[in-house]
Amino acid sequence: MRRALICVTLAGSLGMSNQADRPFDQTKTLAQLRQQIAGKEQLPAEEVFRNIQDYKGVPAASLLRGMEFYGRVLGVTCTHCHVADQWERDDKPAKQITREMSAMVDTITSTLRKMRNLPSERPGVPCATCHRGQLKPATAESVVDRPESVVGRSGLQTGTRRRPEDHGGLRTAS
Repeated sequence: MRRALICVTLAGSLGMSNQADRPFDQTKTLAQLRQQIAGKEQLPAEEVFRNIQDYKGVPAASLLRGMEFYGRVLGVTCTHCHVADQWERDDKPAKQITREMSAMVDTITSTLRKMRNLPSERPGVPCATCHRGQLKPATAESVVDRPESVVGRSGLQTGTRRRPEDHGGLRTAS
């Protein structure tokens, strides 16, 4: 199954004011989202949120953790890709770019897993390999010219793959 950043919304409103009225408070918003899905955490995301294009079948709580992970890896908040309180909307180009980059990550990971004699049983290339906590991904030149740039603001090392929980509970292509 192709995995990509998805658009999410609750069936009901969070009751937030216009996004331009105040700065976005990601901690508060995520707490509100968790409260809204209380009792539905293990239901498939598409039964709890709207406009789920990928990650169908993933529990709703895991989806929220995955979105938090994307934010950490890219060094952004939810509103980089989403319109606050209108999570299902596809207005922002960053959302489509993220979907396409996630598909690219899946393709690379899938290819790696077909290779023989790799020292890892389940090799993968997560977003952090290039983004390392920053919106703009590293280029080969930036890593060669500045090897210290391999560790970004998130503290994630390029190529590091830990437990699924470290990636919000979402897994890349199998």
